Amino acid sequence: MFYVAVDIGCLECGEESVVLGIFENEQHAQTACDWAEKAQAANWGGEHGFRVFPVETLGTVTLPDYS
Repeated sequence: MFYVAVDIGCLECGEESVVLGIFENEQHAQTACDWAEKAQAANWGGEHGFRVFPVETLGTVTLPDYS
């Protein structure tokens, strides 16, 4: 299993989302999110979200459930 650390941008101001990294360890992915969140707060204070998403297999499309 892999874990993707993501900086989710701001819909209101148009800041882009960014993949912070892909990790084999969930804690390493969370550490990347924590670091990025602290860096953003110290330098800007925006309203981004920082999340870790599990990825079971590479090269497979995962569609969200919009119900």
